[in-house]
Formats: sequence, structure tokens, C-alpha cells
Amino acid sequence: MKVYMILLLLLLGTTSAQESGEEDLEELGDNEMDLLTEEESTAEEEEEEETTPLASDCQEECGEKKILIESSKLCNGSETCQYLIILCHQTFQQAQRTCRCHKGQLTSISNQCVNQSILSRVFAQNTRAPSFWIGLQKSSGHQRFRWVDGRCLTYQNWANGEPRRCGQQCVTMDKRSGKWCTSNCNARRPFICRI
Repeated sequence: MKVYMILLLLLLGTTSAQESGEEDLEELGDNEMDLLTEEESTAEEEEEEETTPLASDCQEECGEKKILIESSKLCNGSETCQYLIILCHQTFQQAQRTCRCHKGQLTSISNQCVNQSILSRVFAQNTRAPSFWIGLQKSSGHQRFRWVDGRCLTYQNWANGEPRRCGQQCVTMDKRSGKWCTSNCNARRPFICRI
């Protein structure tokens, strides 16, 4: 809200400075300039917080509940990354933060071979969880689902009736079928990181 007020003041100040022939930025007083600088640095800090986990966020809370999948074991080695299945249950945002601590993201799935390879490893795990978080979500204000790592959604494996249109913004992979379902982002589930 402060940013909009400052922008409005800057716009009005610029317009009046142009009308009077004075320099627009020189018209800003020290207080206005400090506020503008403070708002810019706050916005940069908030953006950095979203992408860089704090050291305290990376504490090992999942312990030994991790399974590493070597990329050479997926799709005849066509994948050049590794996958990490983490069996402790976290919300979508917590899971994404944990994946970042491992220098990765919640997984994106680019084709049927990758989907099936991950599914076979997930299915082999002795867990009661019916599904695992993958890195697909629909952010508020967006009409389409997007991968958290920025990749385009070129392959889809939705279950019947999915994706649901209302409320469910995050996506899971069903442990038995490999089909994708929308889910409440605050539900706690195991998850798959691409590292």
C-alpha cells in the first residue's frame, strides 16, 4: 500500500515539477527519498526470502526419510538431474523450502517416462501416504498451472475430473496410478524434489 502512495506522490511531484520546469527527482525531499529507498529494499528482501531459505529453514527435520534416485536410472539416462523422495509430511510451501535446502525444487515432470520412473520408486516406498507433492501449482491470480521451477507445462497426467477449478491450487501424484490431482496446499504430504 505504501508503494502505491509513494508512486502517486512521485507522479504528482513529477507532473508539477515538469509544469514548473524544475528537475523531478531533485524535488523529492530527504524523507520521500528515504521512504522510496526503504520500499525498494523491502521488496527486494521479500523476493529474496521466497527463493533463498534461511539456515534455520534447512535444519534436518526429515532425518533418514529420504531416497535418492540417480538420473541414470530414469529413462535410459536421458534425464540429467537427480530426484529425492522425502517421506516426511509437509505442506506444499514447506516441501518447496526443503527442496531448496537440497539445492533443488519440487519436481517438474516433462514426459510419461519420467512420470512412470518416479511412480515406480514412489510406489515401492512403504508409506501410508496415498500421494506425494510434485512442483505444479496454480498461483492466486493465474488461470493456468505452472511448474515451480519455471518450466512450461508440456506434459500432463491428470486423473479423471482433474484439475478441479475451485480452491485446490497445488498438485499431487497418486502413489498407485501416477495420475495428478489438485489438493489443498496446506495438506501435509511426502514429496519429490528434483535436484
